[in-house]
Amino acid sequence: FGFRFSGHHLDINYGFKADGSVDDLPVFLGHNPLVVPGTTPPVVRSHDDEPIVDDRGHEYLSWRSFAGLSMFPRAVHLVFGAARPLNNQSFIPLKMWNSTSWWGGLELKSGKNIKDYPHLDMSTMEEEDFGEVWELIAYTLRFSRGHRGTESEKDLFRAQGRLVWTSDHPPEEYMPSSEADLLEENFYYVRAETDEWLFFVMINHKLMMELH
Repeated sequence: FGFRFSGHHLDINYGFKADGSVDDLPVFLGHNPLVVPGTTPPVVRSHDDEPIVDDRGHEYLSWRSFAGLSMFPRAVHLVFGAARPLNNQSFIPLKMWNSTSWWGGLELKSGKNIKDYPHLDMSTMEEEDFGEVWELIAYTLRFSRGHRGTESEKDLFRAQGRLVWTSDHPPEEYMPSSEADLLEENFYYVRAETDEWLFFVMINHKLMMELH
């Protein structure tokens, strides 16, 4: 038995197995745009000339209340931390990737995988660096896991994890370190995987995070 809860910014899945265990993947988080614009759309919709109002007659009240604020601010902070261990050697040029429509991330071209390229071996990372990357993964996982433990997944990424990244800029020119970097016309993609799990975060004015 299983069920799926899906909305505009969140998609979580649960499967209940015969042995009583629960499968809580995949989990997806997203927001487009990453920061709520300061300018709302036209109040009157062109197709029917009716103003868009909430149930109290206020035009775009929620939008205006959140204008200029970053959605998932904790995730944005964690992205900066996870970027610090990345280096030029773990960078795979964007031209080597294909966009995938069925799960929203990128796949390496010609059937290649991370093992075919230089990558960061998460088992050899400094404890602090691994902790930064793991906190970003765990942040995503906790949306479906709740207060249940994540130690087994953490141990798996520590033992098997492989980490790469790409951008639409050369690696020496771009590494996000502030929210302003993420709001500019920059594309940024980080992928961590084990033999069993795959995690990615992608930012291009919008934020997408998925673990499956």
